[in-house]
Amino acid sequence: MPKDQVSSSKLLYSHSELTKDVTGYNSTAALGLHKTLLRGDGYGWAIHSRVLGNILYLMASLTTNEATIRSVEARLLEELETRA
Repeated sequence: MPKDQVSSSKLLYSHSELTKDVTGYNSTAALGLHKTLLRGDGYGWAIHSRVLGNILYLMASLTTNEATIRSVEARLLEELETRA
């Protein structure tokens, strides 16, 4: 796998660690991650997202360049790793 491609198993593992107590729409597991990404602490930019239960939704525009997507991806993975 290329070094810039994220392993889906890594994301699923992090997701399962976040949601181990309460699941479904009643879960608040993704809220802390949502708030942290929105603050953008030390990054100079924030990541906007939506939360529905234990799911964090991110969406880019059709014109978002790959470098921006990779930056968001790296920031998200960094935050997930600190929570695992």
